[in-house]
Amino acid sequence: MTIDNIFTIKSYNDLGFMVGGLKRRLLILIEAQSKWSTNVIIRIWEYVIDTLMSYFINNGDNLYEGAKVEMPDIETYVVYTGKSIPRLFSNLDKDDMGRYILSLNKEFFEGKTGQPELLAKVIYVKNGSGILEEYIRFSQIFDEQMSKYKDDDEKTIQEIFKICSDENVMKDYLDAHRGEVEKIMRAIVSPEYIEKAEQKSAEIRGAIKMGKLFGGSDEDIKNYLIIQFNLTPGYAQNWLDAVAEEEEDNVVEENNIYA
Repeated sequence: MTIDNIFTIKSYNDLGFMVGGLKRRLLILIEAQSKWSTNVIIRIWEYVIDTLMSYFINNGDNLYEGAKVEMPDIETYVVYTGKSIPRLFSNLDKDDMGRYILSLNKEFFEGKTGQPELLAKVIYVKNGSGILEEYIRFSQIFDEQMSKYKDDDEKTIQEIFKICSDENVMKDYLDAHRGEVEKIMRAIVSPEYIEKAEQKSAEIRGAIKMGKLFGGSDEDIKNYLIIQFNLTPGYAQNWLDAVAEEEEDNVVEENNIYA
């Protein structure tokens, strides 16, 4: 049920699938985040609506008829692959298994009655299990080695496979699909790709800081990022949130130094 879009300006989800039979079906949507953004719950909300509309169309269901259509049960998840746990997590509720719950209503409507609600369970390094735990660790290994050997793509790839093999992280999958995984990695870890990506990141950070220096509002800066760097609205907002959190972390670190 993963959404495919031919228009690059529109966001699309990471993974969606449906299980079940004729009596009851379960729709599961999953988003992966290497950097935390509360706005992910809004994107998931959009994906739920888009996926349900496709589901009804494919089933030939008519939403304008008197007969009530059958809805699948819905579960949504955020897989957070970052190493450090964002301070924002402390504001989230937890389920019976200790997993953080991201609430659309609580985050954006202050828990008001009558406003939309969608809950997403957050899976991260401390509560992941099975293949998801391995995926989170693989993502961390990948980021670590890219940072360590960014001038040597062959060394980066070799170390990623070696560490994953030593730690038994997605070992069977990587052994079975090494060729295609290496092909993807070479495109991602090439010096040209990294240089271009880092240059764009620096330009975006510079634009945000310059905009704030001259008193621009977040909305004005976001609109500038969308136009200047061809970002989606969600990605532009993620950049604003990320830079804000980086600045907050720097302030905390400086206070600790001088304390």
